[in-house]
Amino acid sequence: THFLKKLDAQKIPLHTQRAFLESLREISCPHLIFTQWGALGTIHLTQLPYLTHLVSLEAPGCTGITEGIVGVLAQQCPLLEHLNLSQNTQIKRIFRHEKIEQQGVFKIFEKMGYKEWIEYPPFFKYLKRLQLNKCPNLEEIKLEAPNLSVFEANGSAKLTVLQLLAPLLRRAEFKLITPLTDEKLVQWVRQWPHIQ
Repeated sequence: THFLKKLDAQKIPLHTQRAFLESLREISCPHLIFTQWGALGTIHLTQLPYLTHLVSLEAPGCTGITEGIVGVLAQQCPLLEHLNLSQNTQIKRIFRHEKIEQQGVFKIFEKMGYKEWIEYPPFFKYLKRLQLNKCPNLEEIKLEAPNLSVFEANGSAKLTVLQLLAPLLRRAEFKLITPLTDEKLVQWVRQWPHIQ
């Protein structure tokens, strides 16, 4: 199978959703579209064996997905071009973090004031479209995506920090973001020279 069709699970019982997600371990599919999957969580996505071949992931309304998934996808899905995590109440921040100990430089970072973890923007080399619409708790996005051309955060009302390194961005949408002032919007848009 090359494309798993849109799966709207609002009316499917959670135990049936879980059984289906287990069966996905046997399928190689570069395009996944889930809608309203209560059973779909970060752990299910990270256990899929073919993440390195994943090109698009759409999971609007899948509230079991936590904010840590973006960093995991950046590491495990090098070919990802389209990511839709809209309508997610669990995501507050988009970032990536690693244990400093694993980097072999813990003592240096400890002296600089860092404890166990270091945070930095996730890097998506091929990501072209990012959708984070109606994420009511999303406050901060730090992301690097050199090929990103479309970014949407409509209705993500608490978004106040946006560090989006995307030199090819052509379209950005920020409708219904309450704390967004004209000054902040102008500041954000200046990051992207090709914006329309």
